[in-house]
Amino acid sequence: MKKIFPYINGQISNIKLIQLLAVNPGHSGQKFQPQVVEKIRSLLRQYPDATIANEEKDGNKACIFSECRNCNGEAITIEVDGGMNPDTAAQVIEAGAKIIAAGSYIFESDNPVVAYRELKNLTPNT
Repeated sequence: MKKIFPYINGQISNIKLIQLLAVNPGHSGQKFQPQVVEKIRSLLRQYPDATIANEEKDGNKACIFSECRNCNGEAITIEVDGGMNPDTAAQVIEAGAKIIAAGSYIFESDNPVVAYRELKNLTPNT
């Protein structure tokens, strides 16, 4: 875990969001790196207060609802950026991500509204 997230240990009480980059840094449109799925799972395993459930939450469908809490009991949100499409987004959401950042899939599609809705329908609390 320390190799994957070397700067988190000792600072977890200050963290509200962790963003994982699922591509090499640089230009948009790069290929998704599937090892980010295991990074999400490793992060959730590292903190014992993480929960994963298939349930309704506050009246919203939550296909997979994951929470990782910092030392203050505040939920830490996991975001994944890069290489997002319906298949890769489903993988990271199932692993525990709450937010996906998708640029190329939406803005380079023939119909950005449809592309956006495809991804939004995958996310919890839509």
